[in-house]
Amino acid sequence: MSNPFYTWTFDVVPGSANRSKPVENEFAAVGTAFDGVYAVLQCSLRAPTGDALALLPNKASRSSKSLAFDANGDPIAVVAATSEEMSAAITAATTATTKASEAAASAASVANSSSYIQQLMLVQGVL
Repeated sequence: MSNPFYTWTFDVVPGSANRSKPVENEFAAVGTAFDGVYAVLQCSLRAPTGDALALLPNKASRSSKSLAFDANGDPIAVVAATSEEMSAAITAATTATTKASEAAASAASVANSSSYIQQLMLVQGVL
């Protein structure tokens, strides 16, 4: 069996006596292979024992996207804004809030002015 971590090289003939050095070398190769597997697992996406993760979206679907998790805890690919885009959105929202407050104040001022003018007109007998 061959894989990226270990290639079987020790072929034992049944019933043969084997010297310790070839056996030790093979065990050392197996140990090195386990070290390689452990190193890969340390930098991989893992779930607790018993949890099964859904497959990642295919490469084309996740290209230029960020990894997120849906309501079931399964991995999904989402479009994420850059820091610059988020800063611009926050600035725009803050500006819009300020402008809305200014517009509300202006509208209140106009309403007060209209009320004042109507009172003056009533006093003058125009209305």
